[in-house]
Amino acid sequence: MTTKRQLKRINLAEASVTELSIRASYRRSDEHIAHLHDVIGLQQQSGPSTFVSISTYTPRRGKTRPRHFILGSVMAGGPEEDFILLALTISTYSPYPYERPSRKLSQESKLLEFRERMGEPLSMSASVEFVFTEVNSNSLWFPLPTQLASRDDTAVYEIRGVRAARLTDAGSDDEEYTFTLDRPFGDDVFLDVRFVMDNHLRLDSPGDVLNRAATIARTLMSG
Repeated sequence: MTTKRQLKRINLAEASVTELSIRASYRRSDEHIAHLHDVIGLQQQSGPSTFVSISTYTPRRGKTRPRHFILGSVMAGGPEEDFILLALTISTYSPYPYERPSRKLSQESKLLEFRERMGEPLSMSASVEFVFTEVNSNSLWFPLPTQLASRDDTAVYEIRGVRAARLTDAGSDDEEYTFTLDRPFGDDVFLDVRFVMDNHLRLDSPGDVLNRAATIARTLMSG
């Protein structure tokens, strides 16, 4: 009996994560277009073509184990475009909140076979969205909210979010990661972390991305 290939099943809720995304970009070629047809049955038309897969699972471990959704897609631009984009998103909320996804859309194995045939991507990036509750402002990398007085009048402005980048070295423009830190209502803190991936898209890549993002989050949430 063969084991069905699937992405590593991670528990986003245990890390205060609502969504994790991975994007891989491939160069368009006749060989890759053939994979679109042979593996996932995507017919290349005059315009953009898209393949979609939706899978669900419930984590086996953790005190909080909400249902998770895996949305996978492959998009090929028209003949004038030179890219093919593969995107994977794992979230704790349904991409179709008002209807139950059809079982016919559960095509994770096809998506993974396509990924395997495509080889090394041109580029890969990841983003992870956190939501933290009951956070002490003094523990944040930048205290939110923060009030500042105007230089020209008596108005007071409240800073409720910041966007920043961690640079590899002082004086360098190279980014290790970027992030957006928001606290729009004075309670929950929303953290969006983004970084470039330099490895091949593997079955355990979601776990690697989650671990790296969690390490970054601990740095930004501990002052």
